[in-house]
Amino acid sequence: NVTFFPSTFRMSSGVKIPDRGQGPFLPVWQTAYSPANGEIVNFNLLSDEHYAKVFDSVLEHKSVAMTDNLKDVIPTYTELIDFSVLHEEDTPQSLLLVPVFQDSTEEEIVAILHA
Repeated sequence: NVTFFPSTFRMSSGVKIPDRGQGPFLPVWQTAYSPANGEIVNFNLLSDEHYAKVFDSVLEHKSVAMTDNLKDVIPTYTELIDFSVLHEEDTPQSLLLVPVFQDSTEEEIVAILHA
């Protein structure tokens, strides 16, 4: 049985802490396919400073960005993911963030694609 955390959360010393306030929040379920580990569905990616920095770079520069190896830079994310389900545990894993624009003027970002 998988127990879903009832709200968007961040990790602090291995403990799930509810995110409160105005946001913005970016739970895993808004960014990707259904995760192998259902417990991370409501993990707020923006609560991790390394991920937030890459996300902000996409917004600021309106261009593609990639995280470093998730295991090295986003420990809160990797605490929640069983990488052996995705690939071999030693295989580097990164996220590619691609801005999606309203139209061909590339002025207004309406979404960010994660791959």
